Amino acid sequence: MFTHQPQQRQSSHLVACVDLESDDAENLRLNNSIIKLAKLLLSNLGMELYIAAAYKESFSKGVLHLVAESSVGTKERLAEFFGVEADYILIRQGDSVETIHGISEEINASVMVIGSLARTGIAGKLIGNTAEKLLDIVNADIVTIS
Repeated sequence: MFTHQPQQRQSSHLVACVDLESDDAENLRLNNSIIKLAKLLLSNLGMELYIAAAYKESFSKGVLHLVAESSVGTKERLAEFFGVEADYILIRQGDSVETIHGISEEINASVMVIGSLARTGIAGKLIGNTAEKLLDIVNADIVTIS
């Protein structure tokens, strides 16, 4: 866990950042792990859970594509899938780092859970490109999971 001491936040909002643009098995496993860990933290910290996701251009691929094809609204299907209220699903179009940072600021998140796919070699020593960039700009405490 990476903590931000200078600006201690007093909010009770936890944001779980998931990747809905990919539907490969490893990414789905990571998303499930992120949600599981976020819910575990919730039970211990008494916080509200938000699910945040960014997408680049359209709902043309991944989990978003599958959900968008449903007759039920996208947010409602994702809310059902993740076990939260639809109002707590925050999906925005844009660069993942900027978008997730914006969502974190919008809800005044005090804790963020984000995943990082395991890599090999030198890249494996790092926690992940998106997660690393967020460490520098997000004011919330960050928990990474791989």
